[in-house]
Amino acid sequence: MILKSHFQKLALTFFVIALFVSSTTALAFQSVKLASTLFETKKATNAPVTSQTVAPEKEPTPPVAEVTPAITNIPPTAKTKKAIQQAPPPTNPAPQAKTEKIIEKTESGNQVAIASEGGVTETDVATYNFLVNATTAISAPDQIPFRDETEKNANLETPLKDFFKNNLLWTKTEIKQMRQIIITDCADCQWNGNYTGSYSTSGNTITDAFGWITLNVHNYKDSKYLIDYMKIILTHEYGHHWSLYYKWTKLNLGVGTRFPDDYYSTRLLPKEKTASDYSLGWDHSDGEIVAEDYQYFYSGYSTHAMKDLFGLPPDAIKKWFTDLGNTISPINSTVPTNETKTDNPASATSHTAEPTETATSPSPTATPIETAPAPDTTKPIVAITKPTSPSYEWTSGDLAIEANATDNVKVVKMSVYINDALIGSVDTDGVVATWHYDRAKVGQYIFRITAEDSAGNVGEATITITKIAKANESAGNSAGASKQVEQTSDDRSQPTEQIKQTNNQNAPLPDNINDTKTE
Repeated sequence: MILKSHFQKLALTFFVIALFVSSTTALAFQSVKLASTLFETKKATNAPVTSQTVAPEKEPTPPVAEVTPAITNIPPTAKTKKAIQQAPPPTNPAPQAKTEKIIEKTESGNQVAIASEGGVTETDVATYNFLVNATTAISAPDQIPFRDETEKNANLETPLKDFFKNNLLWTKTEIKQMRQIIITDCADCQWNGNYTGSYSTSGNTITDAFGWITLNVHNYKDSKYLIDYMKIILTHEYGHHWSLYYKWTKLNLGVGTRFPDDYYSTRLLPKEKTASDYSLGWDHSDGEIVAEDYQYFYSGYSTHAMKDLFGLPPDAIKKWFTDLGNTISPINSTVPTNETKTDNPASATSHTAEPTETATSPSPTATPIETAPAPDTTKPIVAITKPTSPSYEWTSGDLAIEANATDNVKVVKMSVYINDALIGSVDTDGVVATWHYDRAKVGQYIFRITAEDSAGNVGEATITITKIAKANESAGNSAGASKQVEQTSDDRSQPTEQIKQTNNQNAPLPDNINDTKTE
């Protein structure tokens, strides 16, 4: 089976249909699927889904192609926003019962289970089995596979992807793990949108993650605001993907865990009044609140399902979202230099083409001979601008690391290493990253930032960072440097140490580094 081979390769696979399950469920199952949903208030019916048929014509007529009207992506007018705010997508605040289903168990005792708020279907399992080995290269929203199960809403694809690309917070890091957007028309489903995600573990470390989104047009297919509702629901569901992807892969926080405390304090959200699952209701699930916060900031419709309960999120939460993707955590091989001897950095080498002689024919008059241009052997110059000291003592607080590079031709890539362990790369001339104090072990680290030009010349700069222990901290009590990255050859493998990218043209760059492009 595809699922089994992938399972053996990555040790454990966690599915997600609902956003979170309780910590007791996480202990009972080593692998879980959750579902994050935007629920409807209407009751589900047991009526079977039937297909529409057309009575035969008395006279045979040639088939006429059905033309789907085009929909354009335009910002909502004040009238549209008001109409949406007066009738936002309905929600179901009642506590949701969990259902669980074990679908795979290995000889070593590891198991794969699915947990859902409304029951797991065979379709969910089939979709996972199909997408787990998907190889489509995705680096922007318009490249996400789009599947219209209704066969009537293909005209939603272009405006939704255009809206996604130009309005939502995304980078090439997590967008490449958004495997599919599905349009369905489900009368019996008690949700308007659904995010299904999965993550894999090796030991106690989350190694990779991916997800997909389903949008249910049933309640809105006859509304003139169909595209507006789909934009709101799409934004909410991608809020789940953004927050969960980085929570899993960067913070190594899996099923049944809460978000970092700084979310609740910044959001002014009483942590004790919310839960990591739906035991207190949909509107008291912190995962749903996070997704609605994302939707509030990025959809453009200024709606929030929990505003009457917990108020609107402050602007600082918008920064919290970008910082969440800007977190780095050293991998297992990244330890203080005074604990484990590190290899010497590989020397920078130039890769230039040897010029070849040009044959010319003799002639009575002198003929200009075209010669190959001189090879570029100039290395880029790298400058680390934060911290400013080449030897920095880190005593408290999150550490901002920034660098830029210049070249006589063009910088095409910058990479960040901690003790020679590659953390990530960007295809631009500036990077910025944040390293959380509590996630690094006490000791000395060497940050090396390299820049490569189009000829393959590599320049670099280094900085020594020494983390100083707090009064209650010793060299062994911080686990931030003990994560093991599982590298595989497929395109889905990502280093757990990801430095997020953002740029001034709203076009995130690859490989998990936050860029500060100067062009």
